[in-house]
Amino acid sequence: GIKNLLTSIEEYKGELSTKYSLLLLAYTFVRSINVRLAEWSEIDFHAKLWSIPAKKMKTRNDFIVPLSDTVINFLEDMQQYSGDSPYLFPSTKSKSTPLSDGALLGAIRRMGYTKEEFTPHGFRAMFSTNAHQKSGFKGEIIETQLAHSVGTAVSQAYNRSEYLKERVELVQWWSDYLDNL
Repeated sequence: GIKNLLTSIEEYKGELSTKYSLLLLAYTFVRSINVRLAEWSEIDFHAKLWSIPAKKMKTRNDFIVPLSDTVINFLEDMQQYSGDSPYLFPSTKSKSTPLSDGALLGAIRRMGYTKEEFTPHGFRAMFSTNAHQKSGFKGEIIETQLAHSVGTAVSQAYNRSEYLKERVELVQWWSDYLDNL
């Protein structure tokens, strides 16, 4: 299950950019396009927040992703590798372009997972299932952190920031869950 997948990623011998992007997907469960296009300017190491601009979101709303200590450590490692690239995970061919979708998919296949077994989007389902079953957090908080629409337009705008404290706790719960596996 999850433990084998994380072990496969940790032991991945390919590009560091690919390995760390998969780890960020596992720990933040955002859409893979958000990880691939993530820029250093969006990361606030001090506040431990990643602010994804609306233009990069499927929902077309700005989105805040709390970052656990484990993720901050991944990003500090990645900073040394990505150098002066604006992207957290630059392409292996050029630091000025982001990692391709094919790179993530290819890595998962090279680890031995078929498309029926796992895709980059699978991290979202894996988080959702476990969080709903095991975390004790309210459904609205889990769905808000998945950037799913919950409630009316007015309540959505309000909840996006309102649940931040709970979402920080939720993301830390998930990070601890994965670390303990």
